[in-house]
Parts: sequence; structure tokens; C-alpha cells
Amino acid sequence: MKKARVFPKGEGVPYYMLRELAVLKGIKHDHIASL
Repeated sequence: MKKARVFPKGEGVPYYMLRELAVLKGIKHDHIASL
């Protein structure tokens, strides 16, 4: 599992996290829970 980097001041969700989530949502696998 990759560690997600966060902004120190909590400025919302970084763009790369949204991109990775979009990729993960596109993956259909038995061992990956659907979001």
C-alpha cells in the first residue's frame, strides 16, 4: 500500500490522490474493495 502525502495544513485532497483514486476505481479485482 502506498503512503499518501498530505498537506501540513490540510488544504483538501491533492490532485494526485484524486488521480490515483480514479485509477483504483477503474480496477475490477476480487481483492480490491469497490469504492
